Amino acid sequence: MNTPLPKPTIAIATVVKNDLQRLRKTVKSVYEQSTSHEFEYIVHCHADDTQSLQYCKGLESLFHLKGNARFLHSSRHDNGIYDAMNRALELSSAQFIIFLNCGDIFFDNLALDRLIAELSFRNGEWCDGGVHYHSPFVYENDSIYYN
Repeated sequence: MNTPLPKPTIAIATVVKNDLQRLRKTVKSVYEQSTSHEFEYIVHCHADDTQSLQYCKGLESLFHLKGNARFLHSSRHDNGIYDAMNRALELSSAQFIIFLNCGDIFFDNLALDRLIAELSFRNGEWCDGGVHYHSPFVYENDSIYYN
């Protein structure tokens, strides 16, 4: 008999429209999070994104094997990225949510643990994270060079 997971502190939400390659990269980053905390991962696919939807159907059992992760997905028509984000938000039962854009990744596999620790330290009021951006281009004197 499966016992339900307790209400998670954190949910991670990704919205996608016709970008399976980048979705795979983001899902891998979420799946590789090394945490003992329960969390939800929610993917909202645009209604006409059949490839991403098909991919998501196989992820529920994969995330279930982690033992501390709940995977949810939806596929409905939306009116743009913010509407899609709200649809993902509707599925969450967590106290806090991270919107991890399609194609984005966590800095490393301990990012979620550090975030939860920071939320605990701040008594769950708010938290933000640094962004590390890597570009192969160097900008100097109003010119762009490939690094």
